Amino acid sequence: MVTERAKWTERVQHLTGTNLDMGNLTAAGLLLIRDPADADVVWALSYGMGFQLLEQRYIDAGFGHRTALRAADPKAVRSLTRTTLDHRSRTDRSSIPNGDQLRTFDVGGFGELVTRLVAAARIPELTHDQDSLTLRAADSLSVPLGRTANTLLADLATIRSVLLRPPLPDFAILEQLVPVKAEDLLERLNNSLRATLAGEEDAGRLALAWPHERFDENGTPTTHKYYGSGRANSGPFDDVPQLADILERVAGQPDPLASTRTLKIQLYRDEDAQETISRAIPAVKWLAYERDYNDGSRYCFHDGHWYQMDQRYAEQLRRQIDDIFARNAGIVMPDWPRDMDEQQYNNAAAQHLDGAVVLDRNLIRTTQHPRGFEACDLLTADMMVHVKKLTRSAAASHVVAQAFVATDALRYDEEARAQLRAQLQNAGAPHDLLGDAPMRVAVALARDEPGAPLLQPENLFTFTQVTLARLDRELGARGVTLYVLPIRRV
Repeated sequence: MVTERAKWTERVQHLTGTNLDMGNLTAAGLLLIRDPADADVVWALSYGMGFQLLEQRYIDAGFGHRTALRAADPKAVRSLTRTTLDHRSRTDRSSIPNGDQLRTFDVGGFGELVTRLVAAARIPELTHDQDSLTLRAADSLSVPLGRTANTLLADLATIRSVLLRPPLPDFAILEQLVPVKAEDLLERLNNSLRATLAGEEDAGRLALAWPHERFDENGTPTTHKYYGSGRANSGPFDDVPQLADILERVAGQPDPLASTRTLKIQLYRDEDAQETISRAIPAVKWLAYERDYNDGSRYCFHDGHWYQMDQRYAEQLRRQIDDIFARNAGIVMPDWPRDMDEQQYNNAAAQHLDGAVVLDRNLIRTTQHPRGFEACDLLTADMMVHVKKLTRSAAASHVVAQAFVATDALRYDEEARAQLRAQLQNAGAPHDLLGDAPMRVAVALARDEPGAPLLQPENLFTFTQVTLARLDRELGARGVTLYVLPIRRV
């Protein structure tokens, strides 16, 4: 691959006045070997920039990663890259040059994807047997291989046999949520989502989920606007976006899924839509979708990407959510009449819960949160209660994220605690009602349909369950107990 003049030479020439006429010559090589044991499998050995020549749709996503989880030493992990799927979605890489135990990296929680792993390993069947070799693993695998045709084929057979093993117990949790990259599977999943968006079929569960990592603050929006659907449909519209409004704007388009990538939603604090509290976020980032297949596979669409969830992982996640629902908070939320909005319900619930204080829409503004956050909707003597009515087409991720932000701030920010004490005094309540810091937090959830059964774990979308499980883990590490309080709609 030849570049006659390197791109950086023009910049350096302007800075120094020196004429530079320099180019690049980069070699790229691939050796493709059909697997003798399986005609549908081809091994690709990459040299130089050879990986650039591969067609992505033919790559086995996570091949190297899966190999490492079956052969690496869990006590000698040197580097790990992970993506966390929650309201603070992020990717980070941690390194310990001499290696250490996997638990040192604090991974394995729900909603974490490990995408790259570097660790020591011993695979005695390989030609270049060593007491320890280093595996560098992601979609690809870096490992020493035989240098003759016979030894190379033997080593590939060894790697194939490693892949047939179950993951090592310490690593098993890292294989249970995998990004979908195969183009044929992605197309099948996207077609299912397209059909659901177009109203042609109800192939899976579709809902609205809040893309929290793209919000500028944790406040409650008063209005929102749409961009990309024509001025007549732009708004501003009251309250928060609704799934039905998004579907109305994309259902008639030739490709409704593509339309969700161009349609954007922006949230505003004020009625005139002048004070923004978010960027203009593509509608596709607001969608949550799930599709189960008869072979037991579950695929989840989150933040514009597809993920495959291992069935064991889904069962483990469900057990943890069941445990959270089963905790006894010592209070029962009153019924929510159909003619009450959320603010009216909070006022009625405060009277039912003797001594509770309504803090709904009372923002706490601090140096860390200059635009403000709500401490909670209701504050009892020892518990912060966040109340939310869930429509059939809405995930509960918003209220879960609010609970985390508020709890974290009130435990560690004295400025936030001081403002909360002032709010309590203004409400005529004891300023020390909460104590030194939150110890108990509840998420009180009502289903939108009057007469519907109380909310159960199976009513929550998978990634809402992931977010709730992560909230429980992180609050538990801070000494805070999380509860879920179902509310009956009447």
